[in-house]
Amino acid sequence: MFLLPSVCYSSSTTYDKAYFEAAAISNALKMYYLDTGSLPTGESGLKALLVAPSSVDGWRGPYLDRVPRDPWGNPYRYDNPGDGAETIRVYSLGRNGFDESGLGDDVTSLRGYDRSIYLSFWQRNAPLVFGIAFIVILSGIVLAVVRLFKGRRRTA
Repeated sequence: MFLLPSVCYSSSTTYDKAYFEAAAISNALKMYYLDTGSLPTGESGLKALLVAPSSVDGWRGPYLDRVPRDPWGNPYRYDNPGDGAETIRVYSLGRNGFDESGLGDDVTSLRGYDRSIYLSFWQRNAPLVFGIAFIVILSGIVLAVVRLFKGRRRTA
């Protein structure tokens, strides 16, 4: 049985929490697939990881201690875009709740999420901000030096 981590997460790790939960559900689905030869149907969904569906042979669960909701309160979804247990994809629609086919702020068990789009303004623009600050400071120094030399020329 896979136990889902029950740790307090800060908002900065919300996407990491979604990724780890999706990966845990994906592993449970792989075990289900290996035991039964199929994935849970849409009717039974992820609840089939907790309670054996009546029409499935070989079930040896429960495969999870509970079926979590993503950090934004929505159910995790899953599909199998290929053949076999290795291509099972569990995903969350992310904070915006829109299906972006694994892109945008979606979180998937296969590739995680694009961390770069969640960086703060300062993290994304630090080189630009520091570059502008450097130019402003350098300009101030140059102006001060120019004024100093102009003042010396007048007194001489």
